[in-house]
Amino acid sequence: MQLTAESNEHGHTCITSSPNFTLIPSQLPVQIGGQIILTPAFVPQLNSNFFNVAYYQGRYFIRDGYHRAVGLLRNTTEAQVIVPCILVEAQTLSQTGWKPGMIAEAVLLSERPPRLSDFWDTSVSHELLRRATRRVFRMRLDFFETAVL
Repeated sequence: MQLTAESNEHGHTCITSSPNFTLIPSQLPVQIGGQIILTPAFVPQLNSNFFNVAYYQGRYFIRDGYHRAVGLLRNTTEAQVIVPCILVEAQTLSQTGWKPGMIAEAVLLSERPPRLSDFWDTSVSHELLRRATRRVFRMRLDFFETAVL
């Protein structure tokens, strides 16, 4: 994984091409004058490679892991593969990862909903090249004083 970090008087910047790297807000204990104080911090985290699946109205929806699922479907000879996953019981369609503008709810919950293998059908989808992207995390501390009312 490529990761570069830059620092200056304004803050810190981390740049990576990995979609699995993120920085999450946290707090770290620091001892000042015999007292422990929780200070704001950003902690690096590598996202897990588990499938993230939602169960909703009798169906399973992949929330994260489409590329892994496609790889398994294309490279396995077994009719059925068991893969560890994080399973969430969704109460609403939006908890499945669905967003407005995606495949219509009526289609997703129809008698024959789309499956991953349908996307190899050229009448349904087509391949495209996507430009490589980088993730930039900028952590900056701004200091200013305000009047107390």
